[in-house]
Amino acid sequence: MAGIPVLVVHGVANRDQNAFNQEVSDLQEKLGGGYRLIPAWWADLGGKTNFLDDTLPDMGQPVVRSELDDRDLLALGASISSTSPEYLVRAGEAREEIIVRSAQEQLGTTTVVRSDGELETAIHQAWNSSTYLPLIRDQRALQAIGRAVAVASGSADSSAPPSSPYVTRGSEEDESIETRGIKDAIGNAARAVMGEIDKVVGYAVGQVVGDLNQSLRGAWAAPIGLFLGDILAYQRKQPEIQDRLIATINEHAPGWGTKEKPITVAAHSLGGVIAFDAATRADSPLWISGLVTFGSQASFFEVLDPRPALATYAPGAPILLPPTIGRWTSLWEPLDVLAFATEKVFRLSSGQPPIDIRTVHDLKNGFATHGSYWHSDELVEAIRDIAPEN
Repeated sequence: MAGIPVLVVHGVANRDQNAFNQEVSDLQEKLGGGYRLIPAWWADLGGKTNFLDDTLPDMGQPVVRSELDDRDLLALGASISSTSPEYLVRAGEAREEIIVRSAQEQLGTTTVVRSDGELETAIHQAWNSSTYLPLIRDQRALQAIGRAVAVASGSADSSAPPSSPYVTRGSEEDESIETRGIKDAIGNAARAVMGEIDKVVGYAVGQVVGDLNQSLRGAWAAPIGLFLGDILAYQRKQPEIQDRLIATINEHAPGWGTKEKPITVAAHSLGGVIAFDAATRADSPLWISGLVTFGSQASFFEVLDPRPALATYAPGAPILLPPTIGRWTSLWEPLDVLAFATEKVFRLSSGQPPIDIRTVHDLKNGFATHGSYWHSDELVEAIRDIAPEN
């Protein structure tokens, strides 16, 4: 096939070779017959993501460390993260008041309710010292707490043994002692059960949030593994992956990529780093007449981890590159967080900086812009500019 050979290198997170070949074929169609695109596939040497799910902890069933027997209280945790609008407590309404009313309704018109507010005071005190209860805005959950407090307080009222001085009848003073004793028991019971419920909610919240976290980790394990896995694998297999590029050239365009016949390279993402490293390594470098990188990170990795064959970057002192890279155009998209500029960090052997070109954001891509370059007019123009047809 005639035309200027252009080695095309993919970036991270590619596992479908047919899809990559199709991207190259589509780009070939846009460029026309004056160019011969050669896809360089190296993903088989990248990170392995087949069994990442097996590395995630198993949350299992909820574990609640509490003496309360009512397992329905576990639903309180869910009420923090998901509340139906019709049950959402109105702004400005004191949520502890709902607990108080629910407790009083549960108890009815007993001595406890007719007391001078010990139950209400105890609930307010417990609420103010709670960690998780103030997070609850679901009316049903608050009412359930009130009923639980009422049950505990009612038990405290009725559990005093007959020999207790609190139930001795016969004088006004004895009745006062009895009432005060009951109120103390009721208050202590209310505070204790509120404390227990606060712990239950805390553990339930931990389970709810933990389950959500596990779900997110499971959903993102493969994508993150593909990105980070390829980067980590490349750090360990740099010579092997770089040699894959040279082997691809030798198979499809023998004689190219040498000092006598440098080749044009278009490389995406980490592929741009691989091509850059292959061209700047000390032994058997790849000779590139024109390099087009898009959404790439060569400058970022160079500043993070200086390559041994190159000088160390310092502000105002860009790194002079060897003549193995004749020209260099770098495309970056405003919303692509994996795209980095090159002009401040590098200088070509000619003394000129690489050219950074901002691409136009295509609204249909939303925030998923890292792969958008393949279909951009800027990529076609950059290749044509750096490797003009004869």
